[in-house]
Amino acid sequence: MKIEQSSLRPEIYSVSIFLERGFRGKRSDFLTIFDANTLNIVEEIPLPPKRLSGFGTMGHSGLTDDERFLLSYNFTPASSVAVINLETRKYVGEIETAGCALVYPTGNRSFFSLCGDGSALAIQLDEEGNERSRVAIPDIFDAENDPLIEKSVRLGDDWYFSSFSGNMHVLAGKGGDLTRRDTWSLLDEEAVAGSWKPGGFQPFAMHAENGLFYALMHQGGEDTHKELGTEVWVFNVQEKRRVKRIPLVSSVGSIEVSQDKEPFLYTAALFDPNFRIYDALAGSHIRTVTESAFTPTVIQPVRGRK
Repeated sequence: MKIEQSSLRPEIYSVSIFLERGFRGKRSDFLTIFDANTLNIVEEIPLPPKRLSGFGTMGHSGLTDDERFLLSYNFTPASSVAVINLETRKYVGEIETAGCALVYPTGNRSFFSLCGDGSALAIQLDEEGNERSRVAIPDIFDAENDPLIEKSVRLGDDWYFSSFSGNMHVLAGKGGDLTRRDTWSLLDEEAVAGSWKPGGFQPFAMHAENGLFYALMHQGGEDTHKELGTEVWVFNVQEKRRVKRIPLVSSVGSIEVSQDKEPFLYTAALFDPNFRIYDALAGSHIRTVTESAFTPTVIQPVRGRK
């Protein structure tokens, strides 16, 4: 499960599913608001029982840039996005996104979703959180021959997506607009010959200040994008080149990077309770936190408040 952390308020948000009899019975969905200092529940906002129930990824939900609205992806299996006003503590409504999935915010009143035909759907909201406009942007990626890994990271107005084969697609979003700004490869000839590919459950991270993109890599064949990774490769996104390879102590499925001036690289693997910490610049293993979690998937460092 993914949470959202406010940088403006001492609050943490979680869209949760509850079943009346534990694992069966009437379903209830809520946006639960926690006090970030005490972790006490502040409020629960009832939602239609439509939230996607699946492996947690960063695209399951998102905050608009001014943090007025929380956007949560629904799948019933109809696709839609729930909008919740965090200032009024009210559920605003549902925006239909047929054929398109997940939530990638692009400003104070906008987001986009990726679509199964290789396009993207950019949606703009009004001040109340209702849909104001939408536009379908074709040919964002090749859905048939080189689909995108839906797990992405953001730097400023740019969203960074890698394809299954390691081709980087940089999508620039602002307001209701979305364009493909850049395309380049994570792999040089030697990496292609060695069958290196990105993959995992949370395979990408970004250190914003240094403009460093971190990719979890493994050696494998076609459709191995869920395989655990053995190395983390670091790329300078301005120069579009790899600047470091970090061999890992053990294979992992999830990575994340802190945003300090001297950042940490965090790693975790499903069914491995050990949480490992590396120097994100030097690449050295610093320590292992044992018995930290039973089935770790999404790693989310504590976000500082403005």
